[in-house]
Amino acid sequence: MDELGRSEATKRTARGLFVMLALSAAISGCHAEPRRAASPRDVAAADQHPNSPHHHHGALPPDIVARSAMPFHGLRVKDGTPLPPDELMDALSEADAICVGEQHDNPHAHYAQLVVLDALIDSARMTGRELAIGFEMWQRPFQKDLDAYEAGETNEQELLEDSEWDERWGFDYAFYRPLVRHSRRARVPLIALNARRELTQKVARNGLSSLSEDEAREIPELDLGDKQHRAWFDEVMKAHPSPHGPSDDIYVAQVVWDETMADTAARWLGKRLPARQIMIVAGEGHCRDHAIPARLRRRTGAKVIGVLPVVVSSDDEDPRGELEGFDYGVILTPPNE
Repeated sequence: MDELGRSEATKRTARGLFVMLALSAAISGCHAEPRRAASPRDVAAADQHPNSPHHHHGALPPDIVARSAMPFHGLRVKDGTPLPPDELMDALSEADAICVGEQHDNPHAHYAQLVVLDALIDSARMTGRELAIGFEMWQRPFQKDLDAYEAGETNEQELLEDSEWDERWGFDYAFYRPLVRHSRRARVPLIALNARRELTQKVARNGLSSLSEDEAREIPELDLGDKQHRAWFDEVMKAHPSPHGPSDDIYVAQVVWDETMADTAARWLGKRLPARQIMIVAGEGHCRDHAIPARLRRRTGAKVIGVLPVVVSSDDEDPRGELEGFDYGVILTPPNE
């Protein structure tokens, strides 16, 4: 394992975990036919809404995902084999669940997610498999708001207001709009995966024992004994130690996140497995093997893979140091000027 790559990946994941803990107030990610004419870049470009109240003017351009498109190839992590784009998408399409990690504020990662979604939609149309997309960004109680939006009963502004997007997630919706709108157009169900912020906040501050009986019923089965996952978490926390003392309860809150998202995905997937498939959109720490993927496999026996988009400066750069804990990488390279 490349030490520099591991260090950068750990720091990046630590920043993401720290941001999410702060947001939750706990411590305050068959063979495909030729691509359709509407490429992911086209989809992203078509979904520009500069007048949306959830576009933060002066911060991000509305076409941030479209302009972040890059050439890419795949990397199979277990043996380091590079894969052309079509072979990568074929491999991902064979899984029951595909967890595509992200740095939440990295538009290149969101472009890669859009590319994967587009390929899975194509595959589902050919195989008849029912595809859904699950989001860390929405919490379980707001499933009704996603359903209403998907059914055309509400518009985008109403969805974001009803689901308290700015308060509960906070990242610019421009990062996610292409994914959501492409899913809606393709009739791909939108699933709110995550636990209520109030639960993870309370657990991180005071532990599971602080939950009321009603709150405790919202917590799924937890595996707190995964030593590799705990070792990874402890390494991440070294970069951002908690000012509130020992990290045991914060670790439990992290597991509550992972287990809740795995449980939500399993409930949808398990109803008609193997006729169903789900793409999971979550922070990269959640898509590592011992996070959502292992916990979803435990519940369903499904084939679950973790995927991480990585931007490299050139084809000569080795990205494997950043891909520990993942099955595949989407390796994006800036085009030659």
